Amino acid sequence: ELGQYSYGYSGGPSAKQETRTLDGVTRGGYSYIDANGIVQTVNYIADDVNGFRVAATNLPVAPASVVPAASLVAPLPVQDTPEVAAAKVAHLAAVSAAVSAPVEPAAPVQDTPEVAQAKAEHLAAVEEAKVASVVATPVYHAQDELGQYSYGYSGGPSAKQETRTLDGVTRGGYSYIDANGIVQTVNYVADDVNGFRVAATNLPVSAGVSSSSGVVVASVPETPEVAAATAAHFAAHAEAKARLHQA
Repeated sequence: ELGQYSYGYSGGPSAKQETRTLDGVTRGGYSYIDANGIVQTVNYIADDVNGFRVAATNLPVAPASVVPAASLVAPLPVQDTPEVAAAKVAHLAAVSAAVSAPVEPAAPVQDTPEVAQAKAEHLAAVEEAKVASVVATPVYHAQDELGQYSYGYSGGPSAKQETRTLDGVTRGGYSYIDANGIVQTVNYVADDVNGFRVAATNLPVSAGVSSSSGVVVASVPETPEVAAATAAHFAAHAEAKARLHQA
C-alpha cells in the first residue's frame, strides 16, 4: 500500500527484474539474446531527482580518435603588429606620466549669496532658540531630611522630572527632540527590590509589542511578609515624625 513493488521473470531467451523502494527510486534490468546470438544486458535506475539513467551492452559507442594525441600542438599566441606594439608603449608612457604628475587639490565650492544668507539666518535662529530656552526654562527642586526629593525642569527642546518617596522608590521621566525632529519620551522606576525598570519610545521593541507605550511595567506583587514589613516601616516613620514635631 506504500507503492513499493518487486517483480520479475527468468527463463527462455530473456529475463527481467524490477523493484521500487520507499524512497521512490526504481531499479531494474533485463537481458536477452539478440539476432546475432549475443546476450545483451540492460540495467537502469530512475527517480524524481536525476531522471532515467541506463547502462547497456547494446548502446552505441563513440569511435576511437584517429588522430594521435602526440600530434596535437597548441597554436602559438597571436603576435602584436608593429602598430599595436607602438600603441601599447605610448599608452603605458602616458599612464606613467599621469600617475607621477602632482594632483592639484580641487577648489572648495563657494556658497551662492542665497545659500550664505540662508545659513546665516539658520544659525541666528538656532542661537535665539537656545537663549529663549535658557531664559524660559523653569526649574524646581525640593527635598527633606528623610531623603525624599522632587526636582525637574521644562521648556525648550527637553523636559525632565524625578521624585523619590519615603518608601525608597525613585520615579521619573524625561523627553527630548532627537536628531530626526521626533519627540522621544523615557519613563523609569527604581527601587531596592526590583532594580531599575524603564519604558521608552527610543528603545528597540520585539515583534508584537507596541513601541508607543510609555507605561512602566508593573512591579511584582508584594508577599504578605513584605506587605507587613512595609506597614510596620510606615508606622515607625509616622511615629518618628510625630515625635520630631512635638520636640
